[in-house]
Amino acid sequence: MIKGFVVFEDVTYFETDCVKDFDADEILEVVLISATQSLEKVKIVTDGVNIIMIEAGNVEWHSL
Repeated sequence: MIKGFVVFEDVTYFETDCVKDFDADEILEVVLISATQSLEKVKIVTDGVNIIMIEAGNVEWHSL
């Protein structure tokens, strides 16, 4: 397991089907849906079978 966190800056879109808090879920998959020079849209699937869609101007991964 790799521990870290993702920082999303300039978020323009957020959608989730979560019905519970997902702070402790592990990320199983991240898929780049689309990307332009100024925006990236990703789909994140967690082990709690939550799906999160985020579109942001900048996305950065930080290892712990």
